[in-house]
Amino acid sequence: MRLSGIRYKTVRLVFVLKVAAGFALWAIYTFHYSYRETSDAFRYFDDAMVLFNTLKDSPTIYFQFLFGIGLDDPALTPIFDQLRGWSSSYSYGIANDNPTIIRLNMLIALFSQGFYHVHTVVFGFLSTVGVMAFVRGAYALGNISFHKTLAFLSVALMPTVLFWGSGVLKEAPLIAGIGMFLWSLTNLLKKQWRFVFWTALSVLFLANLKPYVLITMLPAVIAFLLGKVVLKQRLVWLRYTLVVVVSYVGAVFAARVYSPGGMLYILAKKQQDFYNVATANNAGSTVEIAPVDQSFFGFLMDVPERLWLAFMRPTLSEVEGAFYWPPMLESSMLFILFVVVIFRFRIVRKELLTNELFCFSLTFIIVLGTVIGSCVPVLGAVVRYRLPGVLFAALLVPLTLFVYPVLNRWIADRF
Repeated sequence: MRLSGIRYKTVRLVFVLKVAAGFALWAIYTFHYSYRETSDAFRYFDDAMVLFNTLKDSPTIYFQFLFGIGLDDPALTPIFDQLRGWSSSYSYGIANDNPTIIRLNMLIALFSQGFYHVHTVVFGFLSTVGVMAFVRGAYALGNISFHKTLAFLSVALMPTVLFWGSGVLKEAPLIAGIGMFLWSLTNLLKKQWRFVFWTALSVLFLANLKPYVLITMLPAVIAFLLGKVVLKQRLVWLRYTLVVVVSYVGAVFAARVYSPGGMLYILAKKQQDFYNVATANNAGSTVEIAPVDQSFFGFLMDVPERLWLAFMRPTLSEVEGAFYWPPMLESSMLFILFVVVIFRFRIVRKELLTNELFCFSLTFIIVLGTVIGSCVPVLGAVVRYRLPGVLFAALLVPLTLFVYPVLNRWIADRF
């Protein structure tokens, strides 16, 4: 049985692996890193349980928090005092995304009754479906010829996607949100109007779950829509380049219309905030990164260094324990992929520069990596923050590998 080009047994295998990875993440943060008070693996779940437990005696409180109604009521202060992850001290005009994941856990708690691993299974399911929707959306993004099963496995088995994208964290629903957005948008542009709702819902969901992902994806989305609606898929690479340039100019001078400040100022403040949080929590994987250059051209000169931090670290020399190995191996895989893309680019330059998926992916990876590398000096956080970029980078495997015909037949026969 195939699900739009992906065999059911392959989807089932990935789902089982994701649930197993979710259990492994729980075990690591239960028995090894036993910091339940500060661990994301538990604090959003624990906050949801605090609110879920109000349902029996004070259901009004449960629904107030679920829908965000009347939360300025002083009577709710004792509830807020019990919540560790609801509020965020650093926003700069961007929505606080913690309540979204807490509310999702509140809904799951209606049938889990507080049993943690029901949430693990649900999040594993969301991640698996999200990867499948992502691959289907990517397939429809442009004229491409990769095998869907190969793409599905390439994305799902990346270490970051498999591990961090399977636990009771923001990453699993984030994968679902990105997948739903890409899939619904490409279907909407085929004039399948029922996808208006799903596109709007996915945008709203991403805006409240991980606003930085939606913001950094905007240049690629705008360039894609210009090609579909105005330019009829002409001038592909030039279109994406011009949109990135215009977006950068607008972001740098945004302070004139955006009260929290321009992009460079916000990145500098976010970098300092990350250092403050890392110091307060004694983060072991903190690294030194250059301050954000506040000049227009000076910032651009630092982009290669920012991309290196975001996608090529940790390196082998930075491995200090067993938990450094998976992200280090992933960074090595991304580096090899980069070399392969460069090698293939010389051979099929015309095909890649006119490929909508390649230009969309590369644009998003560069913008996202620049933002992450500018303001996240903690390698443990970098690995999680780069996950959306890893999704798109993994697609370049079936898109650019020169051995693709051989892999295509091998994968088709076995999966």
